[in-house]
Amino acid sequence: MAAYYACYQGVFSCYLKRVDFMIDELLVKKAVNGDAAAFLKLSKQYQQPLYRTAMGMLGNEHDAADAVQDAFLKAYRDIGKLRDPRQFRSWLYRILINRCIDILRQRRRTTPVERVWLSDPVENNIESRVDISQAVAELDEQHRAVVVLRFFQDMKIDDIALVLNCPVGTVKSRLYRALKKLKLLLTKDSGLGGEPVDLC
Repeated sequence: MAAYYACYQGVFSCYLKRVDFMIDELLVKKAVNGDAAAFLKLSKQYQQPLYRTAMGMLGNEHDAADAVQDAFLKAYRDIGKLRDPRQFRSWLYRILINRCIDILRQRRRTTPVERVWLSDPVENNIESRVDISQAVAELDEQHRAVVVLRFFQDMKIDDIALVLNCPVGTVKSRLYRALKKLKLLLTKDSGLGGEPVDLC
């Protein structure tokens, strides 16, 4: 009986995901055809996931909010150019990631050592969360993006490749090097410091 119930839950969950996907695709098609209300519904649906991604990339609430707003504005202007509504999610995330990378590069031109991650208070003083935030902040833009999409958004490798517009093998390689460097940073006795880590 328990096995039957678990199987039923799995089938029902898959059905709901399929329905959600069909609704998303319908909204995207309407938005592509100039329906502003449909785009507004999509923006509300993706607001929090995009914000989490931007926070993972930027580590700063103000910059993350600006990046999400800029991404939505660009998406609204350019959605008429979207050829395949099924690619809306990866297309939208690509816009956001590119905007986050622009912000990170602007920071680097004005701040020799990036420490924006440490400027915000950390709730409950969870040291492990601080360490991880510091470590991710040490990665360059490309490797940070792979880590954030994989672990902050739980994206599959194939989906990350679509977002970043690069081969699956490149995503796997970047993820491997990023995780290797994160492990080194998190186990260093002397703590984090210095210039952003170059994994190329």
